[in-house]
This record gives sequence, structure tokens and C-alpha cells, in this order.
Amino acid sequence: MDTQGLRAVSEYVARGHGSGVVLAWCAVSPAAFASVISAPSRTRQAAHERSVHYLPSYEQKSGCVCTVRVDRMGITLNEFHQRVPLWLVTWHTQLLYRLFGAAGVAVHVTDLDSLVLDSLLSGWEGTPVQVTALTSRHRLSACVSAHRRCTGRVFSALAGLQDLVLLPSPCVHGSLVVAEYAPLLRRVTASRCCVEYLKPLSQLQHLQEVQLSQTLIRDAELHILAQLPLLTTLDVSSCSHLSSLEPLASAASLRILRASSCERLMFVAQLGTLATLRIVDLSGNVFLPIEFASFITQPTLHLQAGYFAHMRWPRDDPPPTQVLGSVRHLHLSYGTVPNVRWLCGAHNLEQLYLDHTNVTAVDMAALVQHTPLLSVLSLSYCEHLHTNLDFTRSLRFLAMLTITRSSLPSPFPELVELQQSLSLTLS
Repeated sequence: MDTQGLRAVSEYVARGHGSGVVLAWCAVSPAAFASVISAPSRTRQAAHERSVHYLPSYEQKSGCVCTVRVDRMGITLNEFHQRVPLWLVTWHTQLLYRLFGAAGVAVHVTDLDSLVLDSLLSGWEGTPVQVTALTSRHRLSACVSAHRRCTGRVFSALAGLQDLVLLPSPCVHGSLVVAEYAPLLRRVTASRCCVEYLKPLSQLQHLQEVQLSQTLIRDAELHILAQLPLLTTLDVSSCSHLSSLEPLASAASLRILRASSCERLMFVAQLGTLATLRIVDLSGNVFLPIEFASFITQPTLHLQAGYFAHMRWPRDDPPPTQVLGSVRHLHLSYGTVPNVRWLCGAHNLEQLYLDHTNVTAVDMAALVQHTPLLSVLSLSYCEHLHTNLDFTRSLRFLAMLTITRSSLPSPFPELVELQQSLSLTLS
């Protein structure tokens, strides 16, 4: 059959003409099946919930993505709302593996009921099916542990798990025990969960990203994260029991750290020794300016973006060494910057946000002499700033400027000319 004939039959199948046809067609030709599930009419059919085939999504580069959702009402397959029997899910996923191979199939499971999940995972025992991504309530760890106590083994379908998302659940204590049975995990999200201990993550040599904002972890748990060789992204924002981030100073590959609004956080200076760190968010913390100064003046620090809103900067002059020399984006809104010289070492700075700060026209005139690459500048609601924008003449690359109208003189005839040369927003 030529290509045109293949497309015609695929389109016919995708429109819903005969379940027997689609099953036979899938078994005969994987290429035809790929054509079926990517046919334009398949999308229209899904929108009207008229599919009897529960076809997965398909992308040429990543292959099939099969989504399974379990709750107290039963199981749904591939985003269709009709409930399906367990045997159909088991058969469907095995068919995908047979047609496309393990590398061409990703199984994503959303679990809202541990009893149904237990039946589903048990149905995959002895098959090649592996769950790639799992989103679950906290009862997941209890479900996995109970299965191991009863059978003496763990669910085989979790051995290839790469993404784990735990959803917060009231009155249920958080646990990451399931991570012990998923050695290939790359991303773990447990934000807003009642998680205290991270020991289950200690052996995950492939773990790259951990989201733990608004959890109950303490300083000692950070030592476990620091020992993970491939960890590049960590979010511990709003973790009220953290007082120090210095255990992370020994991390081998940490590039992105978000630790905003940690109520008791006091010590961050040693983080500056992390040569791999590129993006850091310390907004909303109340540690002393001298502690912050010790962090940003470390010679090994090579930040590209810093989020330091609601923070106090030091009053004294910075040391003679270059400070923030590699940073490109700085977000300092709602902060106190009594000495703008701390920013004058940022010669590569491209975007600067100083909204709701205490900067003055004198500060800006001094600063722009050292930041020639600045292209985005935001100065909204700076009460002490009164300027005719003459400092912008030194900024050849400035493309976007945001400023409050009350910071400008009135009348200000040059405003029209400035609005023609750059994107000027008056707040």
C-alpha cells in the first residue's frame, strides 16, 4: 500500500470506524499505528469524547505517551473520561511496548486512590511495562511498603520510574520511602508535603532535580542532598525549619538554588564557594547584610542570575575585588541598597529590577557607568528617585525602561523622544 493509501486507512480508523479494524491495524504495522494516533481527526475526536480506542498521544521524537489516572471511581486512559477495566489498561500498555519498544513508550500515572493503584501495579507484574512518571498522594509509600510485606518484593513497574510527584494531602504524613525502590529517579517533587526526612533519596545517583518548598526538612537533611552527584536544581523555599544552607557548599553540580522566604535562615556565606552555582533565589530572607556580603564576595561565585528581593544590602563599601562580575540578571525589588557600589562590579549585567527600592538619581548615574550592557531596567515606585533620565544616555543597549511617572519632572518634553527610542512604561 502506498503512502496515500496508508493515510486514508489511518484517517478512517481514527474517525472511529470499527474497533476490530484498529486492533488489527496496530498489530500489523507500528508505522500505521503512529499515523493513526497522530491523525488530525484524532484530536477532534478526543475533544468530543467519541473515541472507543483510547489512543495515546504520539510525538515523532519522544514516541508514545500513555497516561493513566486512577481514583475511587476507577481508571481512565489517555485523557478520555470514560472508565475502563483494568485488563484493558494492562493490554493496551503491553501492546505499546511490543510495537514501539521500551525506548519509544512513556507511561504516566496519576494516582488518587492507593487501592486502585495497587491493583494496577500488580497487573503489570511480569510484564515489561515501566512507569516513567508518577503523581500520587502520600499513601503511595504505604501502598508500596504493604505490597513488599505481603509478597516479599517491590512493584517491578516502578523500577524505571524517573519522575515522582507527591501531592499534599491533609492529615497524611509525608514519606519518600517509595524513592528507595526507584533507583533511576531524576526528578522528585514533594512541595507542601509533610516531609521531614530525606534518607530515601541518599542512594539516587541519577537524581537531578528536587522540589521541597514548604516542607518540614531541617539543616541535617541538606547533607544528604549535597552528596547526590548529579543534583543540579533544588527548591527549599519557605522551609521554616532551615537555619543554614551551608551544608550544600559541598554539592558537586548544583546550578539552581531557590531558598526564598525561609523564616529562620541565617547562614548562607559558604554557598559562595559553589563554583557551579548559576541561579540563586534568596528573596525574602532576614539574615544580616554582612552574611549576604560574605556570600556574594566569594571569588569562586559565578552567578548568572540573582533574586534578592526584600533584602538588606551592606552600607560599607565593597572590597576591592570584583563583586557579581558574571551576573546578567538581578532582581532586587523591595530591598534596601544603601550603597550602590555593591552593584558596580556587575559589568555583564543585562537586566536589573530595582522596583520599590531607595535608589536615587545620583545612584543611577554612578551605576550606569559600570553596566554598559544593560538592556532592561525597572525603577517603579522608587520614592527617592527624581530624574530626567539623563543617565540613560550612557546605556546604548537599553531597550526597556519602567519608571513611575512621579519620578519624572513635569512638564517633561523629552518624554516623547525617549518613547520613540525605547520601550518606556510609566507605572
